[in-house]
Amino acid sequence: MKTDVQKFIEELEASIFEQKLGEALAEVSQAVVNFNKAGSINIKLDFKQQGTSQQVEIKHKLTFNVPDITGKTNKERTTKTVMHVGKKGYLSIYDENQGDMFQHD
Repeated sequence: MKTDVQKFIEELEASIFEQKLGEALAEVSQAVVNFNKAGSINIKLDFKQQGTSQQVEIKHKLTFNVPDITGKTNKERTTKTVMHVGKKGYLSIYDENQGDMFQHD
């Protein structure tokens, strides 16, 4: 099973990362049109194992350059999310081996 990229983005920082990315996309694209200058958005993901577990801490960094009348404004936002690493590297905030605690036998 491969990681569902859309779900992965949604799970970063409980959907706040997705919201901030959407805001950056709108801000940069609008400024590019308004000032006829290039802008950019970069996403950097750094992974670090949590102890000896099957979990990784993902540091997600969103940087973007917004053109303006005098040059550009640089913005940066860095946060972290812990995710489980499942079979074949599948990433999720949920452990794929965790049973349904509400399931009745």
